Amino acid sequence: MLGEIDFDPWQCVAELIDNSFDDFTEIVREDQPWAGGFKVRVGLPGPVKSSDTRLEIADTGRGMSRDILEMAVRAGWSSNDRYDKLGLFGMGFNVATARLGRRTRILTTRPGDPEWIGVEIDLDEIDDDFEATDITEPKNDPHDHGTRIEISKLDGDRADWLRRNANNLRKTLGSVYAWLLENRPFELYVQGVRVKPRRHCRWGEDRSITYGAGTKAETIPAYIEIDERCADADACADCGNWQEPDRSTCQRCGGGRLTRRERRLHGWLGVQRHLDKREFGIDFLRNGRKILQWDKRVFDWQNPNDPLSLVDTEYPIELANQGGRLIGEIHLDHVPVVYQKNAFDYGDRGWRAAIEYIRGAGPLQPEEAKRLGYPENESPLGLLYKGF
Repeated sequence: MLGEIDFDPWQCVAELIDNSFDDFTEIVREDQPWAGGFKVRVGLPGPVKSSDTRLEIADTGRGMSRDILEMAVRAGWSSNDRYDKLGLFGMGFNVATARLGRRTRILTTRPGDPEWIGVEIDLDEIDDDFEATDITEPKNDPHDHGTRIEISKLDGDRADWLRRNANNLRKTLGSVYAWLLENRPFELYVQGVRVKPRRHCRWGEDRSITYGAGTKAETIPAYIEIDERCADADACADCGNWQEPDRSTCQRCGGGRLTRRERRLHGWLGVQRHLDKREFGIDFLRNGRKILQWDKRVFDWQNPNDPLSLVDTEYPIELANQGGRLIGEIHLDHVPVVYQKNAFDYGDRGWRAAIEYIRGAGPLQPEEAKRLGYPENESPLGLLYKGF
């Protein structure tokens, strides 16, 4: 049943990479010296007639104890930390592996452990008690550490996609993890080739234009940093609800595991060096992973006083046939995402507040704003829209 949940092959791979990057992030935060670096290696399945028709993902993380391993592979288990992790959903491991293949072996070891310990989950062999088989492997070097996931008895269509799309997989992962690969000492390899972060081609911090003339002239930069802090709030570790602080229980689920946490919107907006019909818009990230790429909903506006009015796309207009060039990268670590990690919860107050801060409450078009009684749009996106 888990294997029927809709995940693309690259999403399955990314779900497993998330767990490795979560482990690396904890090591970096604790400022631990780490021999061997922070590497994740993805090995794709070989030709159909090859004996090596499996997918392997291996990392150089801390490894796990037997107790943590048992929790990590248990269907339904969820980490207590739903806010700082990329692996946001406890079912992710099970969904990703079951969708890719019928048999999964996970092996892990810590520095100094005498052997690799692990579990083999064969969906064709598991009985009604859902007990999986414990496995071990000898360890050649006691200093080795990390976790290795081997998936075999692969689904034919997904294995075929992985065989044929090594380059596309690198490009996709290079975009999804661009911020982490550029700002953390993490290394990611697919079939032995290092994944490169995909960087934006934008104008530098020193570029600007003068808008208007005389006493009304103003300088509009081509790059605007964003760093807006909202009031801290209490976050529930059980259901993910955010609420006003200093209440003893969660107002949604009644749980008592509340933690005061920061709510911060940060990143940048800018101008791309070229026009493009598709590649423009805003990237939205959570905990360093890109959830939305080239998102254009910030360019749409609907009159809140007329719910039946049409949505106006305000950019691009003048050069619509050539595309757009306004871009950005916005981090929203406090806003929840859907289980597939390809969208935010658009009904969440944090999401709505972020969009209003970025683009303002009124239209971007000055004449339209004036006609509807809105003041001039001085939001970060409003400034770029006016100048560029």
